[in-house]
Amino acid sequence: IGMGIGSATGIMIANKLGAKDIAQAISYARKCMVVAGVFSVVMGLLLIASAPFILSFFDISDTVKHDAFYILVVVGLCMFLKTINFATIVGILRSGGDTKFCLLLDTASVWLIGVPCAFLGSYFLHLPIYYTVLLVYSEELFKFFVSIRRVLRNGWAKSVID
Repeated sequence: IGMGIGSATGIMIANKLGAKDIAQAISYARKCMVVAGVFSVVMGLLLIASAPFILSFFDISDTVKHDAFYILVVVGLCMFLKTINFATIVGILRSGGDTKFCLLLDTASVWLIGVPCAFLGSYFLHLPIYYTVLLVYSEELFKFFVSIRRVLRNGWAKSVID
């Protein structure tokens, strides 16, 4: 759903930017971020609530079921960040032609935050997998603050068509 919201956001905004309707593109960006936020919270809560049901389909040990349950809880809790990031980075910033910034943000967050956190959590701290997954989600938190700031400054809102 997050990828779909991000793609739809990009299409709607690129259409307005192509028509040189910058004000409407900015308005769409704000509204799409709200929609993405609301849907992601609802879907995250549904994932958490349905986690025991989902896991009941699998013949797995209690230890694996325990870990998988908490991973689903972490994913459900962090769904807001992931979905907003899809909307802002994939949908809004890329549609305005801010692709180099998006590339740098995605690359830096994965290689400077996500991968080191995974290594730190699993190798050095020996955390359970669900805590390591939560630690890796710090990359999404970083992207959230950086991309929201970039969107709210409206520098992305330019037509890439002359």
